[in-house]
Order: sequence, then structure tokens, then C-alpha cells
Amino acid sequence: MSDSTELHEKSFPGLVVGKAVVDKGAKYIGVVKAVKLRIPDFKTSIVVQGFDSESQSIEIEIDSSKIEQISDLVMVNEKFKNIKQLNERDILKLRLGIQEKLSFSR
Repeated sequence: MSDSTELHEKSFPGLVVGKAVVDKGAKYIGVVKAVKLRIPDFKTSIVVQGFDSESQSIEIEIDSSKIEQISDLVMVNEKFKNIKQLNERDILKLRLGIQEKLSFSR
């Protein structure tokens, strides 16, 4: 049996939460919504909010072993095909939605 919990940061954007995510094909695929911790094996992943190819909101869970780098954005070493390529407006919209859901204030 495995349980999990989502972890959020005190500020938004934080060190990970709120950052744009870029896949191996240099495509912006979403914004980090949370860091997920699975118990009892303590495996971590990021929960990414994005849009599918039909512009429907989706959440993608990406294992931490697929994270290549975290800087101003999160780069993952996996390519996603059925995910919409995001533009700046999409990223801003996702960030505002995540921030509102998490009840952070600036």
C-alpha cells in the first residue's frame, strides 16, 4: 500500500512550485503545481498543470529522476507528445490559477 501527499511552498513562485516546465523537445508543457512525496518508499515527483492537445486542463506527474535541471524553469529529460505547446499567456494563466487555488498572496 502506498500513500502520497502534495507539498507546497510558502511563497509563490517558489524554488520549484510555480516554475514553467520544458520537455526534452524544448517545448513548454506546463507549470509546477506541487511536489509529491509517496510513502513508504519516499519517491518524489512534480505535479505539472498543463493542457492536452485539445486545450483541456490536465495534471502530469513527472518522477524526479526525469528532472534534468531546476533554474528559472524546470527542464525534464522526457518528450511529451499529446501536450499542448504553451505560450507566455498560457503560462501566466496557469500560474495565476495555481496561485489562486493555493491561496497565496503576493
